[in-house]
Amino acid sequence: MMTEFYALPNTEHFWHWPTLIHFFLVAMAGGAAVITTIALLTKHPKVRTYALVTMVLIVLDLITLWVESPARFRFTHVWIFLSFAPAAPIWLGAWGLSISLVASFFVWLQKGPRALWATLLIIGSALALIYPGLALAANINRPLWTPVVLILFPLTGMLTVISIAHLFKQDWAKRWIAPLSLASVAMGIVYLAGLAMGGTEARMAFDYLMGHGGLLFALGLVLMAIVPVIRRVPVVAALVPLAGATIIRSLIVEVGQIQFFGF
Repeated sequence: MMTEFYALPNTEHFWHWPTLIHFFLVAMAGGAAVITTIALLTKHPKVRTYALVTMVLIVLDLITLWVESPARFRFTHVWIFLSFAPAAPIWLGAWGLSISLVASFFVWLQKGPRALWATLLIIGSALALIYPGLALAANINRPLWTPVVLILFPLTGMLTVISIAHLFKQDWAKRWIAPLSLASVAMGIVYLAGLAMGGTEARMAFDYLMGHGGLLFALGLVLMAIVPVIRRVPVVAALVPLAGATIIRSLIVEVGQIQFFGF
């Protein structure tokens, strides 16, 4: 199944639009689980709503993950839950989502020990947020998927969730949107600098990215960078960083499938 998930050496695009949706939803689900955790610990009056949103996002993402798999009708996904493979990003992501789903369900029911559900949500949300970056960085044959994505993807994932929360007029979200946007921009620049100043294959990957999406990547960075300037207009301040984060993440996943030397 891992071969089917990552493809064989020297193949080109093995992930398509369902994967982009999957990575968007897993960021939303992981971020929503973080928000549910905070709401649970602070006894926020909307904690049940956040838990319900988290469950819906997780179910949608798991369905998307199943749909995108070539093995979807062989139902071999069950191996993930019958094995212990912490070195496999897909294993970590699946368990992170499942743990968050169970904990969110009991939070929604308002049953059981709050401390236990909060602990499980912390673990599950952390796994869900780092999983996309791990899924990319673990594939060392793809030079655009550098270790920097291990930080860039969780940041942009949380920014995605905070942006949507801000769009729905959640007061607590506005204090986080600018710092997350600027942190994402900073890591985006670090990502580009690492490629541009790296080895031969890294520089080739940088040139390829610039030629196949450089302007879009720059647009994504600019959209996130201007958030402090536009934050007085809530709708715009929510949609602009959401678009920027989505562009950056989608480009890295889509364009990053290129492989030059086939090692």
